Amino acid sequence: MERNKQVDIIRGVAILLVVLEHALGTSDNFFAKIILSFHMPVFFILSGYLAHEKITGNFGAVIKKKIKRLLIPQLTLAILSLLYNFFIGKLVLHTATAEELSIFYCFFRWWFLLVMAQVVIAWEVLTRICKNYLIEAEGILLGVCIIYTIVVPQGVSGPLYIAVTPVAFGYYLAGNLIHKAGRILKDKQIGEKITGKGNIVLLLVSCALITVLSLYNKPVLMYENSYGNVLISLVTEDIMF
Repeated sequence: MERNKQVDIIRGVAILLVVLEHALGTSDNFFAKIILSFHMPVFFILSGYLAHEKITGNFGAVIKKKIKRLLIPQLTLAILSLLYNFFIGKLVLHTATAEELSIFYCFFRWWFLLVMAQVVIAWEVLTRICKNYLIEAEGILLGVCIIYTIVVPQGVSGPLYIAVTPVAFGYYLAGNLIHKAGRILKDKQIGEKITGKGNIVLLLVSCALITVLSLYNKPVLMYENSYGNVLISLVTEDIMF
């Protein structure tokens, strides 16, 4: 299958922005706040955009493979974080806290991999149960995720960040529906300009709209949005910095 250059470009820019945000060193930085405002939603949307809909293999084997692909990197990152915190943070800089020297902290701090594991399991279940009416099911579930996002109290995460999963799944579904919309535009031959750039426009607009909604459920944004969402602050006075 031919790679989608538009998605590769967006993903590459998003990765560079994450590196830049960390290089800035603090979420108090104005530009860091802007990046934090949208970069996690972008990754969930892109994952949904690239989601496979074909049912292949035994359900258990597929789930095992997907979990292994996500949780082994998470465990590796946890070990590397722990080693860094001990040798650099404690022995060299003397700044490491007791929490940072805990393997549980180092493991669970990579929350997005845990959430993504739950999201891909939900997607696999959805594609198998609703294979004949997947678009309709996605639309209904996206609506449910949006309502959940607004209704659930702010700051709720729960064990394994399970309360974050419906919000992230909403991004994921939005990304997949964007892909379908792009295909429909292309099939209908609605002009080269629309078919050439329609996916990117839909992606950015949907990301912006769902990011606004996700403010009602802070955990899906980095650091529970404690830094204040700069993008949203441009259109509202309710955001605290």
